[in-house]
Amino acid sequence: MLYNKAQGAFVLDINSPNARVATISEIRNKLKETFDQAQERVVYVVSNNQKLGAVIGPKHLELLEEALEREAEARMLAVAEARLKSLRDGDSDLLDEDEFWGEKAKKTNR
Repeated sequence: MLYNKAQGAFVLDINSPNARVATISEIRNKLKETFDQAQERVVYVVSNNQKLGAVIGPKHLELLEEALEREAEARMLAVAEARLKSLRDGDSDLLDEDEFWGEKAKKTNR
């Protein structure tokens, strides 16, 4: 939030030039228009100068899902690389299937 001296109040700072800001009342009264606008740009939902959420269209949702998937894949790859390094360095042993499921059962029963 930024303080606006001219208005004498805090104002919400949205760092996206194409974004739109709407209050809950505006969205309630103009639901279809809000969804239409969300096809091309993010519509931030605000109340008392606080972001509550956002309305996005399918195109933005798909981009967001792809980004989250890439992030999850990158985390899994980092874990796999660390595990492989510890195996190569001799810091860790491979478990056979019975040992694996036994360890899993111990952790689940805690």
